[in-house]
Amino acid sequence: MTLEISYLDRFHVLGLETLQHRRLVHDLILYYKYLHGLIDTDNRNFWCFQLSHRTRNIGLKLYKSH
Repeated sequence: MTLEISYLDRFHVLGLETLQHRRLVHDLILYYKYLHGLIDTDNRNFWCFQLSHRTRNIGLKLYKSH
C-alpha cells in the first residue's frame, strides 16, 4: 500500500522548507549585507537610495537604478 502525500505535505512532515522559501530568505540576507556594507561591492550598480519622509521606517527607499 502506497500513501500519496502531496509535495508540500512531505516538506512539512520532514521539517523542510520549499526551494521558493529558501531563495527568498537567502535573497533577503544578501540585500541586508549589501545595505549594511558587509559585502565589498559598489551598491550603485544595483540600486540607489532616496531620502523620503513619507515612509514608516528610517526614511530611506531603494530604487532600481536605470
